[in-house]
Amino acid sequence: MSYVLPEEVTSPARSWKFERVVHDHGEGRGVYCLGYWDLRPVICFRWNGAAGRPKGNPTSRGFPTWVVLADEDYPKLVKLFSPEMEAFATKFLRFGQPRLN
Repeated sequence: MSYVLPEEVTSPARSWKFERVVHDHGEGRGVYCLGYWDLRPVICFRWNGAAGRPKGNPTSRGFPTWVVLADEDYPKLVKLFSPEMEAFATKFLRFGQPRLN
């Protein structure tokens, strides 16, 4: 593999905990995942790396990182996922339940 795999993007470790890749377009392209940001379930996005730029985008202080997406967009975003991943994401994100901040 010529790039850092999404499940290996663990920075910043104090705030971030990876759960699952839900939609991955492959090398040099976009990837969505589910995880916890400060214990809150979130959808994140990043660009996978490729040959010559293995860390992808974004990075912070030389480490690959994720962008936490706006939770008001989650109902639209999960429609991009496969039916199986849409169901998993809906349950993981606790749609219709109070949010922890």
